[in-house]
Amino acid sequence: MASACSIPCGVRNRSPSTWNKPSGWCERPPRPGTARRDRLIILLLYGCGLRTSELCALDVAHVNRERQELLILKAKGDRPRAIPIPEALYTELLAYLLEYGRRGPLFRTSIHKRRLRTQDVCEIVAGAAARAGLQAGITPRTLRHSFATHLMDRGVDLAVISSLMGHRSPQETGVYLHVLPERPQAAVRKLAIGNQ
Repeated sequence: MASACSIPCGVRNRSPSTWNKPSGWCERPPRPGTARRDRLIILLLYGCGLRTSELCALDVAHVNRERQELLILKAKGDRPRAIPIPEALYTELLAYLLEYGRRGPLFRTSIHKRRLRTQDVCEIVAGAAARAGLQAGITPRTLRHSFATHLMDRGVDLAVISSLMGHRSPQETGVYLHVLPERPQAAVRKLAIGNQ
């Protein structure tokens, strides 16, 4: 599957264990007038585990304010889903909507006011990572992988992660989860064997 980002495959799939949550690398300013939009894009990719195409297809009407959810209607495999929005992210989303969002696409380009494309999102993420001094090759997909990995690290059930990501089964989600070297040893230490 070809990525919308023009980054070699070996670079694109780096382990998310080498960097922390992206909220810290949203602090340095992007292009003038786009800071709030770009920050929100990065936080939604990471905080909701969105695919780039799903983010680009979002409309203002897809934000369910009563339930604090994003409605993903144009999902891969025609499997629409509702994703809960983390509280801090929801607050930022509401502030963005008050300033920019009345109706139509949730995210637009700053000059022509057209819906963002996947390439635009890739450039926003790469620019934010570069401004933060992170390694080359951070893409929207890296944020999605990190969403799954960090949820797994916090003990969230694989079936729940699979549902949030819009996968048919937990086996499909396994591709996104990176096994860190210390995980197998930590799991074995939890076994109650002998007098321990």
